[in-house]
Amino acid sequence: MRGQPEPPGHLPDAHLPGVRFAGCGAGRAAGEPAERGMRAIGVDVGERMIAAARARGSRAGFRLGDALDLPLGDGEVAG
Repeated sequence: MRGQPEPPGHLPDAHLPGVRFAGCGAGRAAGEPAERGMRAIGVDVGERMIAAARARGSRAGFRLGDALDLPLGDGEVAG
């Protein structure tokens, strides 16, 4: 979101080696950290939302899945 104020709770990129977004929808929020060089993973239960997120051309990875049972492997993310 260039030219817009940082959202409340924003942390500088150096503090976040990677981020994940459960309920990522069309991927807008996951796209920004990915464009800054961070590893970003978006997860959503909606096949159309994941397709839309992937179509944005973002560097973030998008996966179909449930926030209560994230489709992530052991050690794939921290925190």
